[in-house]
Amino acid sequence: MAPKTSGMDWPDLVAAVRRASTPAEAGEGEAEALPTGACAAPAGAAAADAQAERAFAAVAAVAESAAKGGHGAAAACGAFGTVIAAMAAHLAHADVQHAACSALHLLCSSVDADGIARMQLAVDAGALDAVLAAMRAHSAHAGIQEMACRTLCNACYGIDVAGLSRKQAAADAGALEAIAAAMAAHHEHCGVQEEACRALCNICAGGDAGGLVREHLAVKAGALTTIISAVSLHVELEGVVELACWALHTLCYGSDEAAFARQEYAVREGALRAVTDAMLAHAANAGVQESGCWALCNLCCCTNSTGLWIRHLAFHAGALAAVIVAMGVHLAHPGVQQEACRALFVLCWGGDAQAASRREVAVRMRAPDAVLAAMRNHGASVGVQRNARMALNLLGSKPMLVASCSHS
Repeated sequence: MAPKTSGMDWPDLVAAVRRASTPAEAGEGEAEALPTGACAAPAGAAAADAQAERAFAAVAAVAESAAKGGHGAAAACGAFGTVIAAMAAHLAHADVQHAACSALHLLCSSVDADGIARMQLAVDAGALDAVLAAMRAHSAHAGIQEMACRTLCNACYGIDVAGLSRKQAAADAGALEAIAAAMAAHHEHCGVQEEACRALCNICAGGDAGGLVREHLAVKAGALTTIISAVSLHVELEGVVELACWALHTLCYGSDEAAFARQEYAVREGALRAVTDAMLAHAANAGVQESGCWALCNLCCCTNSTGLWIRHLAFHAGALAAVIVAMGVHLAHPGVQQEACRALFVLCWGGDAQAASRREVAVRMRAPDAVLAAMRNHGASVGVQRNARMALNLLGSKPMLVASCSHS
């Protein structure tokens, strides 16, 4: 029989989970009468099933309470360790795993100092291994994959020393491979795609050497292919394409030869067309436009000979037009303007004849006017002013005169 957990305080909830995580004794379950001729399950199996159901009810109650707050009290009572113990004790029980991932995700959901401390408590208690074990044991269960990615995303938040260590611990435990596998197995499930992209961003973030290695590992695991597929398959869904563009930006970050190789690989997999199509399909969505511009910048920033080809290909995919449209539609949005100005610079950069032709087209498309408007409307934004000057210098305008006008 499932425990009555409604209205329990945190010590009682944690105790209920702990009791349900201990081995069941044969005969604990209440057996029902079987039809004539039916074979009864072994007593031990029945007891184990009953114990798993008790664990599910208790862990689900933890998740329900965590959704209401009190995370600090939960951590102080040992919620992380007991929930993780329940996951280990009932690995084959999908409902336990889903509820436990939900509880861990919620307990690690705030990003203030206390929340970050709880993230560390969760990782120290073994959350990463437990969540990844759930993903591997229930690879066909979309709900577990989605919730597990949410938990990994939260646990790996932060770019301080401890945050970078959590990211690396997740990568070392096989999180990147598990996330890529989840995206491939559940390519039609928008929730899995969104949360997987979010988790990839957090695990691979960080401009340190470790971050670059994690980006390489993610690509090796097939993440770039699955991200691009997500954009193409779910191009009509704003949430998927926005997060997928952020993930593309993250995995293609860098200016070394390994980063250039990732950028080229993404382009050959169709990233430029996917990002451009997403931007044009969601011209009114500022989040898609900003993340799309970020992605285009990193995809096209390669400075070797391949970069010439990539920028030319981006132009023919409609990237330049998409960026200029974004600037016109979202004039009041500083994030869009800042990254669109940078994207203009990247897309038009180069000393070859094709780059000169792109700059001519940009001028004919009134890109300088769009940049001027950005400067006038965001005079206090250092990022907008900096990137706008870069774009105007490249396109042959006079940014110093523009700057004086922007403050008038």
